[in-house]
Amino acid sequence: MKRGELNKRPPAPVRRTRSVSDTSVRRSILAAMALLGVAAFLVLAGRLVKLMLVDHDYYEAKAISNQTRSTRVTASRGAVYDRNMELLAASSSVETIFLDPLQLRQNGVDLDLLAKNLAPILDISEDFIKEQAADTQMRYKVLKRRQGLEVCNQVRAFLNENDITGVYLEQDSLRYYPNGSVASQLLGFTNSDNVGSEGLEAYYNKTLQGTAGAVITTRGNNETEMLYSFEKYYRATDGSSLELTLDLTVQRALEKRMKDAIDAYDVQNGAFGIVMNCQTGEIVAMATLGGYDPNQYLTIANDKKSAELDALYDAAMQLPEGSARDEALDQYNDAVAEARLSQWRNRCVSDGYEPGSTFKLVTAAAALENIPDVQNRTFTCYGTYDLAGEVVVCNGVHGELDLEGAIAHSCNVVFAQLSEELGAGTLTEYAKKIGITDSVEFDGITTKKGHFDLSAAGTYETAWGAIGQYTDQINPCQYMTYLGAIANGGKAALPHIVDCVTYGSSTKYSASTESTGRLIDADTADAIAEMMHTAVVRTYGEWNFAGLYCGAKTGTAERSDGQAADALMVGFSMDDSYPLAFVVIVEGGGSGSGACAPVVSAVLSACVSELG
Repeated sequence: MKRGELNKRPPAPVRRTRSVSDTSVRRSILAAMALLGVAAFLVLAGRLVKLMLVDHDYYEAKAISNQTRSTRVTASRGAVYDRNMELLAASSSVETIFLDPLQLRQNGVDLDLLAKNLAPILDISEDFIKEQAADTQMRYKVLKRRQGLEVCNQVRAFLNENDITGVYLEQDSLRYYPNGSVASQLLGFTNSDNVGSEGLEAYYNKTLQGTAGAVITTRGNNETEMLYSFEKYYRATDGSSLELTLDLTVQRALEKRMKDAIDAYDVQNGAFGIVMNCQTGEIVAMATLGGYDPNQYLTIANDKKSAELDALYDAAMQLPEGSARDEALDQYNDAVAEARLSQWRNRCVSDGYEPGSTFKLVTAAAALENIPDVQNRTFTCYGTYDLAGEVVVCNGVHGELDLEGAIAHSCNVVFAQLSEELGAGTLTEYAKKIGITDSVEFDGITTKKGHFDLSAAGTYETAWGAIGQYTDQINPCQYMTYLGAIANGGKAALPHIVDCVTYGSSTKYSASTESTGRLIDADTADAIAEMMHTAVVRTYGEWNFAGLYCGAKTGTAERSDGQAADALMVGFSMDDSYPLAFVVIVEGGGSGSGACAPVVSAVLSACVSELG
């Protein structure tokens, strides 16, 4: 070692000092990390609050859903009876076949075998069964609804023989109508889900359908039994039943005679009619011809219409595939839908009709209450009547006659003269007062409003309005109330069809008679009633009214389409034992007395036999 190296001292270490800026950065980072930690905690806490408190019910329901299986127990739909407890609608016990796709997969069920054997039994395609079985996200897939004992026994035999788990049968009910098409538009029907879709079945669906029950059982993962399991049964509550004021025998008589009238007069459009107890408002019969069988409500019942639709379909299928065929098939489907709606329609409540000369009963009431001593006046009919240069034509030359004779002979000339004296304002007032332009509400039904508008009418048009052949439209149920007012001294009973609602031996609802209040004066009502009886004696023939003391008025409503006029007859029995009002319309029937009188005669005879 060199001497110089012994005396050399090592250099002193350099001291490094921490800058103020480094310290600041570290503190900022720590603060940021702390803030992020707090924020993350708040987010997590918020999420936990949402899951545990806000969404508690939702996730609890999801957990219960995953751990339980619910099998529906169908409620039996209530029955419908006529006034004599004759069955009109009822439900029979059937079963619905469904499958559990997840369970089929977990149990390794051979879907080809399943489809091949179930398809012919259930009359469905193998592809449909495989499609339903492939949807493992669902636990309930229906194969066929409401099958009878024979089919269900075949399904059970196949399942048992092949030890298949995942296909089930559950109790269900099938609605049936033992009288076929009788009163079909009034009763309506239930759809494929057993829900009322038309008529009383729809109006009273909640009352009739009851409340379904269920069997709830717990299941673990892969359908295994849980350590703590249970099964709970919720009993189904059957629906209540309806007892109607309808009389099945009278209903059959009304429908049969209207059908005879249609056949006799080669009527293409149809007919409809109502019979009602005008003291209580009980509807004894209500029919629309051109009906259907509610047991097969999708089938077009009219043979001619069905053939037209078949021809429409065949023509569409002859077209090459493409937009033209698709458009033609759309037209076919629209025509089918229209035909179904038409045959389901209860025209007694949903439609109006031109009243023809039956409206003269309204004009007569206005005249009796507004023209002094009109009942004792004499009018002269020469067959025509001139109004401001336009001519009202009568159905004959009646010579001298009073108001009673004018009603008996349905004299247009007399009622044209009365319209001049009354004026459009008074006629409109009486149409409104009597309720012609209103609807009637009963048993969930709201009838179509009538129409009577003379606001734009001149003297000539007003005359035809008074005669009943201008823009007049009347609903049959509404006009029935006016007939009841004439028969009952000026006050009418509102119509109803449901007499009571029952559940077992208890009565949940019982109908009572409701009044319209006074529509016309008592003297006016009595005078018109006797005039209508005179029309029966002089014109229509007492033999057409089953020996009852009746009043009636016919009408002939001209059609704008060139077809034969519609025939009408309205009236009532003043016999205390049979206080019945009636309205019968035969479209295209021409003469009211010719087409409608035989219908009225048969119906009143049935009433005397059934209601006596």
